[in-house]
Amino acid sequence: MLPLVMPVSSLLIGVALLLFGSGLLNTLISLRGGLEGYSNSLIGYITSGYFLGYFLGSFMGLMLLRRIGHIRAFALCSALAAVTVLMHVLWVNPYVWIVLRVINGAALVILYTIIESWLNDQTPSAKRGQVFAIYIAVTLVALAAAQQLLVLDSPMNFTLFAIAAMLICFSLMPVTWTRLPQPKIQDSLQRYSTRKLMKLAPVAATGGILSGLVMGSFWGLMPAYAQQTGLDSHQVASLMSAAIIGGLLFQYPIGRLSDTHDRRLILAAISTLGAAITLLTWLMPVPYWMLLGNVAVWGGVAFSLYPVAVAHLVDNVDSEDILPAGSAILLL
Repeated sequence: MLPLVMPVSSLLIGVALLLFGSGLLNTLISLRGGLEGYSNSLIGYITSGYFLGYFLGSFMGLMLLRRIGHIRAFALCSALAAVTVLMHVLWVNPYVWIVLRVINGAALVILYTIIESWLNDQTPSAKRGQVFAIYIAVTLVALAAAQQLLVLDSPMNFTLFAIAAMLICFSLMPVTWTRLPQPKIQDSLQRYSTRKLMKLAPVAATGGILSGLVMGSFWGLMPAYAQQTGLDSHQVASLMSAAIIGGLLFQYPIGRLSDTHDRRLILAAISTLGAAITLLTWLMPVPYWMLLGNVAVWGGVAFSLYPVAVAHLVDNVDSEDILPAGSAILLL
């Protein structure tokens, strides 16, 4: 595994720090909104603002990369993301938060586009599933660790927002320090339309859509659900961490399987398993410790949807089309 990681270690460290900060913010906003008395619907709108920003940012990423390149674009978007984190606590208003989440989502999707296109550019096809599994595993370690920071202080205070902003700023260091060559960007680079993506790799496109629906509801509403069922901050953090750690443990085995088997069959299998666990958990309420186990297995398959879908997509595009194709699946 080490030979796979070393050439892209600076990118992995950068994305880990980035997700450490943004992962803390995602849960923190849901908890703070609940403590401020915001309704479930309002918390849902705030969450949706983030994904509206994701949608808008996917149109802006290619233009920005053509103009200033990968490293400068990463620095710009990291700084913007850190500023929006601090503005959440300086201006506590749900409608302002929706706008801030739009801006934050746009910055984050461009950062993901930069990292993922860079990883794809540096990775041979035969190892892509494993490298992407390691990439997702690194992000999940950061996200799981971020949840535990919730116990450091109350969501009502400034401390956790400041920590999230600092971690995002720290993510600049390894990426701007790297000697790894930036991917070449053609001036004629054009966006992939969703229609073209659906025609070229329909299973990958569908996997991207389903992954977005699943992860969006998980990040936005799982903390609110846990809070409303009477769990305290430590238990909410543990529940979120259980899903993330499950995702971490499943990443490499599923990535390796996808390198040696038809990726479409792997996507079908993990989707079916995730749906079955969701249905059983809903139909048969269980004690807290069993809920942790169910959520861990669910996270294992749910967090594997996106990397397998991306690996399948990249198998079906030319090398010069990796960046626009990756941007298009992030849009979906």
